Amino acid sequence: MELRRRRRWALVAGALCLSVSMFARALSDTATTTERLVRLATVGLLLVLAVGFVRPGRFRFRIGDDGLTLRLGGVQRSLAWPEIDTVILDQPPPDFTAGGNRSPSARLLVVAAAGVRLDRTLVHARSPVDGRPCRRLLDLGDVKETADEIAAALARAGGTRFVDDRARLRAAFTAPRFAVVPRGYDQAHVDGIINRGRSALGSTAWSERREIAQLLLPPHPSAVHGYDRAQVDDFTSRLSAAVATLPGASARDSSSPPGAMREAQAG
Repeated sequence: MELRRRRRWALVAGALCLSVSMFARALSDTATTTERLVRLATVGLLLVLAVGFVRPGRFRFRIGDDGLTLRLGGVQRSLAWPEIDTVILDQPPPDFTAGGNRSPSARLLVVAAAGVRLDRTLVHARSPVDGRPCRRLLDLGDVKETADEIAAALARAGGTRFVDDRARLRAAFTAPRFAVVPRGYDQAHVDGIINRGRSALGSTAWSERREIAQLLLPPHPSAVHGYDRAQVDDFTSRLSAAVATLPGASARDSSSPPGAMREAQAG
């Protein structure tokens, strides 16, 4: 599978429009010779940058049976599968620092096999699976293919070397078989909010995560016969804490206190 780089044509169009404007001003009768030279030089630089930005030969990311072929960020090399310990598709949690609400794109991380040195120009990171040092290969927001398409290709070619951390995180919160007792929690309600919570673990929509994290906090509606309250309270509180993870904390850490969301909202 060959990934295609997403073209940010709006930036290119802006550079071209600015170039035309500066070129026209450089030719105006009121401009001095120095101003004309500076503006013409700026126009040339903008055009070179615009052409370089859309040049297709400067990017390559190929997923094959033999490994990964890379040409990105100054890195030009092939990584055979035996040189790779793990390739991880990671979805960072939403970031709303400084009053913003940023939804970061998923990314591909690689942990090299023992004795294999990766290029130093690759961005250093930590594996969300086990905390080992790794390198960031690619932000998926920079390519046209979806995260699911890339995950399917990596699973086929990389086999057990590929880890989709979105699925791993959801699997960590697979609901147990709750005991059914008199005056327990309504089963349909609990099943519904748990399914929504597990889906939200991979979401970058902070408003959605905040709402679902709040719904997961006990108590829940009761029924004549329903799920054991203590069992459900323990599970949904841990799931709520994971969904409500704030920037700077690990989205994989489910040990945060159940009141984390209430404290965040109060602040």
